[in-house]
Amino acid sequence: MTPIEFLRRQKEEKENPKNIAKISNALVEALVQKSNLGALKIVFYISKSNIELPKSDLMTITIDTTHLCNYCDIDVKTLRRNINRMQETNVTFVEKEVYEENIVVIPYFKFNYGGTIEIKMFSKILKLIREVKNRFTMIDVENLMKLKSKHSVRMILLLEMISGFSENVAKRKHYSLAELNGMFGTNYPRLKEFERNILIPVQKELNNKSKLSFIYEVKFDKEDITAPGRPKAVGVIINLIKKEALNRKRDKDKAFLEWVNKIRKEHVNEILLYHPEVKANLRVSPQGNLYWDNGNALSASKAKEFWNWMYNNVDKLMIRVS
Repeated sequence: MTPIEFLRRQKEEKENPKNIAKISNALVEALVQKSNLGALKIVFYISKSNIELPKSDLMTITIDTTHLCNYCDIDVKTLRRNINRMQETNVTFVEKEVYEENIVVIPYFKFNYGGTIEIKMFSKILKLIREVKNRFTMIDVENLMKLKSKHSVRMILLLEMISGFSENVAKRKHYSLAELNGMFGTNYPRLKEFERNILIPVQKELNNKSKLSFIYEVKFDKEDITAPGRPKAVGVIINLIKKEALNRKRDKDKAFLEWVNKIRKEHVNEILLYHPEVKANLRVSPQGNLYWDNGNALSASKAKEFWNWMYNNVDKLMIRVS
Protein backbone atom coordinates (compact mmCIF):
# COMPACT_ATOMS: atom_id res chain seq x y z
CA MET A 1 0.00 0.00 0.00
CA THR A 2 1.34 3.44 -0.89
CA PRO A 3 1.21 6.49 1.43
CA ILE A 4 -1.50 8.05 -0.75
CA GLU A 5 -3.66 4.93 -0.45
CA PHE A 6 -2.90 4.57 3.28
CA LEU A 7 -3.93 8.16 4.08
CA ARG A 8 -6.98 7.92 1.81
CA ARG A 9 -8.20 4.77 3.55
CA GLN A 10 -7.64 6.31 6.97
CA LYS A 11 -9.70 9.33 5.94
CA GLU A 12 -12.44 7.16 4.44
CA GLU A 13 -12.69 5.11 7.63
CA LYS A 14 -13.20 8.31 9.64
CA GLU A 15 -15.45 10.25 7.28
CA ASN A 16 -16.91 7.52 5.02
CA PRO A 17 -17.41 9.91 2.06
CA LYS A 18 -19.60 8.60 -0.77
CA ASN A 19 -18.61 10.93 -3.58
CA ILE A 20 -14.81 10.95 -3.41
CA ALA A 21 -12.79 9.18 -6.08
CA LYS A 22 -9.05 9.58 -6.65
CA ILE A 23 -6.72 8.24 -9.30
CA SER A 24 -4.94 5.49 -7.40
CA ASN A 25 -1.94 4.19 -9.34
CA ALA A 26 1.10 5.32 -7.35
CA LEU A 27 3.57 4.64 -10.17
CA VAL A 28 1.62 6.81 -12.61
CA GLU A 29 1.33 9.48 -9.91
CA ALA A 30 5.09 9.46 -9.33
CA LEU A 31 5.96 9.76 -13.02
CA VAL A 32 3.45 12.53 -13.62
CA GLN A 33 4.75 14.48 -10.66
CA LYS A 34 8.28 14.09 -12.05
CA SER A 35 7.04 15.53 -15.38
CA ASN A 36 8.35 12.34 -17.00
CA LEU A 37 5.97 11.84 -19.90
CA GLY A 38 8.40 9.59 -21.79
CA ALA A 39 8.75 7.28 -18.80
CA LEU A 40 4.99 7.14 -18.46
CA LYS A 41 4.74 6.01 -22.07
CA ILE A 42 7.30 3.29 -21.35
CA VAL A 43 5.17 2.07 -18.43
CA PHE A 44 2.11 1.82 -20.67
CA TYR A 45 4.22 -0.01 -23.27
CA ILE A 46 5.34 -2.58 -20.69
CA SER A 47 1.77 -2.92 -19.40
CA LYS A 48 0.67 -3.99 -22.90
CA SER A 49 3.33 -6.73 -23.03
CA ASN A 50 1.50 -9.21 -20.78
CA ILE A 51 4.51 -9.76 -18.55
CA GLU A 52 3.99 -12.49 -15.97
CA LEU A 53 4.64 -11.44 -12.40
CA PRO A 54 7.89 -12.95 -11.09
CA LYS A 55 8.11 -15.35 -8.17
CA SER A 56 11.27 -13.58 -6.98
CA ASP A 57 11.51 -9.95 -5.86
CA LEU A 58 13.50 -8.88 -8.95
CA MET A 59 12.86 -9.63 -12.63
CA THR A 60 14.76 -8.89 -15.84
CA ILE A 61 12.80 -7.71 -18.89
CA THR A 62 14.37 -7.63 -22.37
CA ILE A 63 12.80 -5.19 -24.87
CA ASP A 64 13.49 -4.49 -28.53
CA THR A 65 14.78 -0.90 -28.55
CA THR A 66 13.55 -0.02 -32.05
CA HIS A 67 10.03 -1.31 -31.42
CA LEU A 68 9.87 0.49 -28.07
CA CYS A 69 10.97 3.81 -29.60
CA ASN A 70 8.59 3.52 -32.54
CA TYR A 71 5.66 2.58 -30.31
CA CYS A 72 6.32 5.40 -27.83
CA ASP A 73 7.07 7.94 -30.57
CA ILE A 74 10.50 8.78 -29.12
CA ASP A 75 14.09 8.48 -30.34
CA VAL A 76 16.89 6.49 -28.69
CA LYS A 77 18.39 9.60 -27.08
CA THR A 78 15.04 10.42 -25.47
CA LEU A 79 14.65 6.79 -24.41
CA ARG A 80 18.02 6.84 -22.65
CA ARG A 81 17.18 10.12 -20.91
CA ASN A 82 13.83 8.81 -19.68
CA ILE A 83 15.25 5.51 -18.47
CA ASN A 84 17.80 7.51 -16.47
CA ARG A 85 15.01 9.62 -15.00
CA MET A 86 13.12 6.47 -14.04
CA GLN A 87 16.16 5.51 -11.97
CA GLU A 88 15.66 8.79 -10.11
CA THR A 89 11.98 8.02 -9.46
CA ASN A 90 10.92 5.90 -6.51
CA VAL A 91 7.62 4.77 -5.08
CA THR A 92 6.97 4.58 -1.35
CA PHE A 93 4.98 1.67 0.05
CA VAL A 94 3.39 1.68 3.51
CA GLU A 95 2.26 -1.54 5.20
CA LYS A 96 -0.37 -0.18 7.60
CA GLU A 97 1.68 1.22 10.47
CA VAL A 98 4.29 -1.55 10.44
CA TYR A 99 6.89 -0.26 7.97
CA GLU A 100 7.59 2.05 5.04
CA GLU A 101 9.83 1.24 2.07
CA ASN A 102 11.05 3.10 -1.01
CA ILE A 103 11.60 1.23 -4.27
CA VAL A 104 13.30 2.68 -7.34
CA VAL A 105 11.25 2.20 -10.50
CA ILE A 106 14.22 0.88 -12.51
CA PRO A 107 17.20 -0.05 -10.31
CA TYR A 108 19.24 -1.42 -13.24
CA PHE A 109 19.28 -1.24 -17.04
CA LYS A 110 21.68 -2.18 -19.83
CA PHE A 111 21.59 -1.00 -23.45
CA ASN A 112 22.88 -3.77 -25.76
CA TYR A 113 24.39 -2.66 -29.05
CA GLY A 114 22.50 -5.50 -30.70
CA GLY A 115 19.30 -3.48 -30.40
CA THR A 116 17.79 -4.48 -27.06
CA ILE A 117 17.55 -3.04 -23.57
CA GLU A 118 17.56 -5.10 -20.40
CA ILE A 119 15.64 -3.67 -17.46
CA LYS A 120 15.49 -5.03 -13.92
CA MET A 121 12.32 -4.24 -11.96
CA PHE A 122 11.03 -5.21 -8.53
CA SER A 123 7.86 -7.28 -8.33
CA LYS A 124 5.97 -4.55 -6.45
CA ILE A 125 6.63 -2.12 -9.31
CA LEU A 126 5.53 -4.74 -11.85
CA LYS A 127 2.30 -5.18 -9.87
CA LEU A 128 1.66 -1.46 -10.27
CA ILE A 129 2.31 -1.81 -13.99
CA ARG A 130 -0.17 -4.71 -14.10
CA GLU A 131 -2.63 -2.39 -12.37
CA VAL A 132 -2.08 0.14 -15.16
CA LYS A 133 -3.24 -2.44 -17.69
CA ASN A 134 -6.22 -3.61 -15.66
CA ARG A 135 -7.42 -0.17 -14.57
CA PHE A 136 -6.99 1.97 -17.65
CA THR A 137 -8.88 -0.25 -20.09
CA MET A 138 -10.65 2.68 -21.81
CA ILE A 139 -7.40 4.35 -22.83
CA ASP A 140 -6.27 3.89 -26.42
CA VAL A 141 -2.58 3.40 -25.68
CA GLU A 142 -1.48 4.04 -29.26
CA ASN A 143 -3.20 7.43 -29.14
CA LEU A 144 -1.75 8.13 -25.73
CA MET A 145 1.73 7.61 -27.17
CA LYS A 146 1.12 10.57 -29.51
CA LEU A 147 0.40 13.00 -26.69
CA LYS A 148 3.03 15.66 -26.14
CA SER A 149 1.85 17.11 -22.84
CA LYS A 150 2.09 15.45 -19.43
CA HIS A 151 -1.03 17.40 -18.47
CA SER A 152 -2.96 15.68 -21.27
CA VAL A 153 -1.95 12.30 -19.87
CA ARG A 154 -2.96 13.48 -16.41
CA MET A 155 -6.37 14.47 -17.72
CA ILE A 156 -6.75 11.09 -19.47
CA LEU A 157 -6.30 9.35 -16.12
CA LEU A 158 -8.80 11.70 -14.52
CA LEU A 159 -11.34 11.08 -17.29
CA GLU A 160 -10.83 7.33 -16.95
CA MET A 161 -11.72 7.65 -13.28
CA ILE A 162 -14.86 9.66 -14.13
CA SER A 163 -15.75 7.09 -16.80
CA GLY A 164 -15.78 4.43 -14.08
CA PHE A 165 -18.59 6.12 -12.16
CA SER A 166 -21.81 4.11 -11.78
CA GLU A 167 -24.31 4.24 -14.62
CA ASN A 168 -26.68 6.02 -12.24
CA VAL A 169 -24.15 8.82 -11.62
CA ALA A 170 -23.48 11.73 -13.99
CA LYS A 171 -20.10 11.48 -15.72
CA ARG A 172 -18.81 14.71 -14.23
CA LYS A 173 -16.78 15.88 -11.23
CA HIS A 174 -16.35 19.22 -9.49
CA TYR A 175 -12.83 20.38 -8.58
CA SER A 176 -11.66 23.46 -6.74
CA LEU A 177 -8.61 25.41 -7.91
CA ALA A 178 -6.59 23.95 -5.03
CA GLU A 179 -7.53 20.41 -6.06
CA LEU A 180 -6.67 21.11 -9.71
CA ASN A 181 -3.28 22.53 -8.76
CA GLY A 182 -2.63 19.47 -6.62
CA MET A 183 -3.57 16.98 -9.34
CA PHE A 184 -1.64 18.68 -12.13
CA GLY A 185 1.39 19.71 -10.08
CA THR A 186 0.82 23.42 -10.69
CA ASN A 187 0.50 26.46 -8.45
CA TYR A 188 -1.73 28.93 -10.28
CA PRO A 189 -3.24 31.59 -7.98
CA ARG A 190 -6.19 32.25 -10.30
CA LEU A 191 -8.45 29.83 -12.13
CA LYS A 192 -8.21 31.93 -15.30
CA GLU A 193 -4.49 31.14 -15.52
CA PHE A 194 -5.12 27.42 -14.99
CA GLU A 195 -7.78 27.52 -17.69
CA ARG A 196 -5.52 29.30 -20.17
CA ASN A 197 -2.39 27.20 -19.55
CA ILE A 198 -3.85 23.77 -18.77
CA LEU A 199 -7.53 23.23 -19.61
CA ILE A 200 -7.64 24.86 -23.06
CA PRO A 201 -4.45 23.29 -24.55
CA VAL A 202 -5.22 19.88 -22.98
CA GLN A 203 -8.76 19.91 -24.34
CA LYS A 204 -7.44 20.73 -27.80
CA GLU A 205 -4.89 17.90 -27.76
CA LEU A 206 -7.35 15.30 -26.43
CA ASN A 207 -9.97 16.29 -29.00
CA ASN A 208 -7.43 15.49 -31.72
CA LYS A 209 -5.72 12.41 -30.29
CA SER A 210 -7.86 10.63 -27.69
CA LYS A 211 -11.06 8.61 -27.51
CA LEU A 212 -11.82 10.42 -24.26
CA SER A 213 -12.14 14.19 -23.99
CA PHE A 214 -14.06 16.69 -21.90
CA ILE A 215 -15.94 19.93 -21.67
CA TYR A 216 -15.87 22.08 -18.56
CA GLU A 217 -17.93 24.68 -16.78
CA VAL A 218 -16.38 27.36 -14.59
CA LYS A 219 -18.01 27.69 -11.16
CA PHE A 220 -18.18 31.02 -9.34
CA ASP A 221 -18.27 31.88 -5.64
CA LYS A 222 -21.97 32.20 -4.79
CA GLU A 223 -21.20 34.21 -1.66
CA ASP A 224 -19.25 36.67 -3.82
CA ILE A 225 -21.99 37.06 -6.42
CA THR A 226 -23.25 40.39 -5.02
CA ALA A 227 -19.80 41.92 -4.67
CA PRO A 228 -18.78 44.70 -7.09
CA GLY A 229 -17.33 43.50 -10.38
CA ARG A 230 -17.26 39.93 -11.62
CA PRO A 231 -17.68 37.10 -9.05
CA LYS A 232 -14.60 35.04 -8.24
CA ALA A 233 -14.05 31.80 -10.19
CA VAL A 234 -13.39 29.07 -7.63
CA GLY A 235 -13.54 25.77 -9.53
CA VAL A 236 -14.66 23.82 -12.57
CA ILE A 237 -16.96 20.94 -13.37
CA ILE A 238 -15.27 18.43 -15.69
CA ASN A 239 -17.74 16.62 -17.95
CA LEU A 240 -16.58 13.44 -19.71
CA ILE A 241 -17.09 13.21 -23.47
CA LYS A 242 -16.35 10.06 -25.44
CA LYS A 243 -15.10 10.52 -28.98
CA GLU A 244 -18.25 9.12 -30.59
CA ALA A 245 -20.39 11.72 -28.83
CA LEU A 246 -17.86 14.43 -29.64
CA ASN A 247 -17.90 13.51 -33.33
CA ARG A 248 -21.69 13.62 -33.36
CA LYS A 249 -21.60 17.08 -31.80
CA ARG A 250 -19.03 18.25 -34.38
CA ASP A 251 -21.17 16.93 -37.23
CA LYS A 252 -24.23 18.66 -35.82
CA ASP A 253 -22.32 21.94 -35.37
CA LYS A 254 -20.94 21.69 -38.92
CA ALA A 255 -24.42 21.13 -40.40
CA PHE A 256 -25.77 24.07 -38.41
CA LEU A 257 -23.02 26.43 -39.58
CA GLU A 258 -23.46 25.35 -43.20
CA TRP A 259 -27.20 26.07 -42.92
CA VAL A 260 -26.59 29.52 -41.37
CA ASN A 261 -24.08 30.42 -44.09
CA LYS A 262 -26.55 29.33 -46.76
CA ILE A 263 -29.21 31.70 -45.32
CA ARG A 264 -26.69 34.53 -45.14
CA LYS A 265 -25.66 34.01 -48.76
CA GLU A 266 -28.98 33.27 -50.50
CA HIS A 267 -31.60 35.19 -48.47
CA VAL A 268 -30.09 38.63 -47.81
CA ASN A 269 -32.76 41.13 -46.61
CA GLU A 270 -35.57 38.63 -47.17
CA ILE A 271 -38.20 38.11 -44.47
CA LEU A 272 -37.23 35.08 -42.40
CA LEU A 273 -40.11 35.30 -39.94
CA TYR A 274 -42.58 37.76 -38.42
CA HIS A 275 -42.58 38.27 -34.64
CA PRO A 276 -45.96 39.52 -33.31
CA GLU A 277 -44.52 40.75 -29.98
CA VAL A 278 -41.77 42.76 -31.64
CA LYS A 279 -44.15 43.69 -34.47
CA ALA A 280 -41.36 43.38 -36.99
CA ASN A 281 -39.87 41.05 -39.57
CA LEU A 282 -36.59 39.28 -38.90
CA ARG A 283 -34.12 39.63 -41.76
CA VAL A 284 -30.40 39.01 -42.39
CA SER A 285 -28.15 41.86 -43.49
CA PRO A 286 -25.51 41.69 -46.27
CA GLN A 287 -22.97 41.44 -43.44
CA GLY A 288 -24.69 38.26 -42.20
CA ASN A 289 -26.28 39.77 -39.07
CA LEU A 290 -29.91 39.28 -38.04
CA TYR A 291 -31.95 42.46 -37.57
CA TRP A 292 -35.52 43.69 -37.02
CA ASP A 293 -36.79 45.78 -39.88
CA ASN A 294 -38.55 48.24 -37.54
CA GLY A 295 -35.27 49.40 -36.01
CA ASN A 296 -35.53 47.50 -32.72
CA ALA A 297 -32.20 46.33 -31.33
CA LEU A 298 -31.23 42.65 -31.50
CA SER A 299 -28.40 41.57 -29.22
CA ALA A 300 -25.81 39.00 -30.25
CA SER A 301 -27.09 36.52 -27.65
CA LYS A 302 -30.68 36.90 -28.87
CA ALA A 303 -29.55 36.54 -32.48
CA LYS A 304 -27.85 33.27 -31.55
CA GLU A 305 -31.08 32.04 -29.96
CA PHE A 306 -33.03 32.91 -33.12
CA TRP A 307 -30.52 31.14 -35.38
CA ASN A 308 -30.89 27.98 -33.29
CA TRP A 309 -34.68 28.25 -33.17
CA MET A 310 -34.93 28.74 -36.94
CA TYR A 311 -32.60 25.79 -37.59
CA ASN A 312 -34.90 23.54 -35.54
CA ASN A 313 -38.12 25.02 -36.94
CA VAL A 314 -37.44 25.41 -40.67
CA ASP A 315 -41.06 24.65 -41.53
CA LYS A 316 -42.19 27.82 -39.71
CA LEU A 317 -39.97 30.20 -41.70
CA MET A 318 -41.22 32.44 -44.48
CA ILE A 319 -38.45 31.32 -46.82
CA ARG A 320 -37.78 27.98 -48.44
CA VAL A 321 -34.31 26.62 -47.79
CA SER A 322 -33.25 24.07 -50.40
